[in-house]
Amino acid sequence: MTDNRAVITIAGRIDFSSRTTLRALIDNSLTQGCTDFILDLQQVSFIDSSGLGALIACFSTVRKQGGSMTLACVPKPVHNLMEMTRLTHFFEICATVEAALQSHE
Repeated sequence: MTDNRAVITIAGRIDFSSRTTLRALIDNSLTQGCTDFILDLQQVSFIDSSGLGALIACFSTVRKQGGSMTLACVPKPVHNLMEMTRLTHFFEICATVEAALQSHE
């Protein structure tokens, strides 16, 4: 975490079993004063509807606290699912973590 910004790398699956871990991570970071989040999804191998719901819930929580959440390095299969569910219009998505950091300056 830098100032009020955090880059969080997520690896593996974002699904029903991991959704509470993701939400707890965001909640803990908010408690520590972080308001702007960049989620690095490069190492995500799978996401299901529960995982998408967790991302939306985290986004909503962050926004209610006056913060922002950007997704970076979204793998093609995950991006395709987000396109099908029209979530690419909901989230700010950057090709790299560096681009996401620059968009928050």
